Amino acid sequence: MLFLSYSALVVQFSNLGLRPYSVRAIAADRPRAMAVVGEMLAPGRPRVVAVALVASAYLHWIDPFLPDALIAVFAPQVVLNAIAMCFIDGLYGRERIREVAKSLARRGVVQVGSLAAVALDAGTAGVACATSSGPGTLGVACRFLVAGGPATARAASPSCAT
Repeated sequence: MLFLSYSALVVQFSNLGLRPYSVRAIAADRPRAMAVVGEMLAPGRPRVVAVALVASAYLHWIDPFLPDALIAVFAPQVVLNAIAMCFIDGLYGRERIREVAKSLARRGVVQVGSLAAVALDAGTAGVACATSSGPGTLGVACRFLVAGGPATARAASPSCAT
């Protein structure tokens, strides 16, 4: 439970308030949705990685009860969640709320799986397995965003692999 709380807290620091900007920019020019997402990802990647590493070091130092294996899963989870939120913001900007809900439902499945692993006393390995399925949120959001625009915008936009 504490692990999920730390993840939710740290992801908020990774975007530094830029999410509303990206949603407004996409809403104003929907064909440029993937370009705006790319603009948000490019400067954000180093920042997100730095936030995840600093938070991991802090967790290792401040919380001796959190196993090192969970802390090792923590940094990649924060980075992938921050990237996924860029794509979800693209869906918000295009007003594709149903797709946003589906993407966020995927994240909810990961969190419920993590809680189940804790409740079933599956140990660190169980929680790590549950949280490692988190990249699916990124894939779902990216697929919806790329599939949702005009053909010309898709052809000129970066792929989800960037």
